[in-house]
Amino acid sequence: MERFINLLKQSFIAVRSYKLRTFFSLLGIAFGVASLSIIVASVQGSYHRAYQTIEVFGPESILIFSGSREERGIRQRKKTLTMQDIEVLKKNIPQIKLIMPVLYVDEAQVYYRGNIITTRAYGVSTQFEEAWNWYLIEGRMFNEEELRRKKNVCVIGLYVKKELFEKTDPIGKMILVNKLPCKVLGVLSRRGTTPTGRNLDDRILMPYTTVMSKINR
Repeated sequence: MERFINLLKQSFIAVRSYKLRTFFSLLGIAFGVASLSIIVASVQGSYHRAYQTIEVFGPESILIFSGSREERGIRQRKKTLTMQDIEVLKKNIPQIKLIMPVLYVDEAQVYYRGNIITTRAYGVSTQFEEAWNWYLIEGRMFNEEELRRKKNVCVIGLYVKKELFEKTDPIGKMILVNKLPCKVLGVLSRRGTTPTGRNLDDRILMPYTTVMSKINR
């Protein structure tokens, strides 16, 4: 016990004698603890995001993006996937239950009776609800005939509905998507935000054939 007390006294004397060294030592420990906490939080956040993705798509789903990191610049993605690739996948991998192409239109300008918003437009197939496990709460999804004939129809997210229509029923109304007249068929259910803060309800869905031929030309 006496030896322990002597060690404490010597330690106290050393701290008083080398104040600057003690300060930097404590600072180093603080930075070390803070760094470890950040790493642990980042790992937990990654796990949480991965679990959310699996919950939405299921453990048997795969997302394939066009281009590559070497070829892709900032906010750009080289279009290396075609509709023929989908047919090849369907033909050669019969175990695939569902394949859905997605075309992305960033910063699409949407108008309705003086209300203007900038949102994200997606060209998708009629199987969007099943593929993303994301269903409509109003109206209906566009059908295969509308997809084949490249009809100007769309489904909107709840945020878009709120910003454009407020309390007005949007079903059957005509909006402009990048100056393209488009009839609203339905409204998606609420999805909220991602861990990074992106609003998932801020979107418009259109037939991918319409997007390919009339918007992404």
